[in-house]
Amino acid sequence: MNQDPHQRDETQLLKSEDSRLAAIRQNSILRRVININYYLVGALEILLLLRFLLRLFRANPENQIANFIYSLSTPFVAPFQNLFPEPLEGLEINTLFAIAVYALLGWLVAQFIWLIWSQEV
Repeated sequence: MNQDPHQRDETQLLKSEDSRLAAIRQNSILRRVININYYLVGALEILLLLRFLLRLFRANPENQIANFIYSLSTPFVAPFQNLFPEPLEGLEINTLFAIAVYALLGWLVAQFIWLIWSQEV
């Protein structure tokens, strides 16, 4: 039993629309994953910026808030310790460099996720 050409065209159109909707769903999930990535990187950037500002304005390291921010951010700044000498006391160039590197890494991870798993719509 052969289908008439009109019915075949409709069947083909429905299959095409189903695959298009599946691609849209997958891309929507990927967007959420990428947004979570940007949110986490943004939170890290804010933490490092707070550390930079606290050091710049010579906040008391024994203060609970300053101590919390220093201890929370130390593992993220540690790979960059002693990369550059401090030109002025309190001016942590290493922290600024860490902020730039983490921003770049966050962007690269998002682009990699999109490149690998996104589908053409």
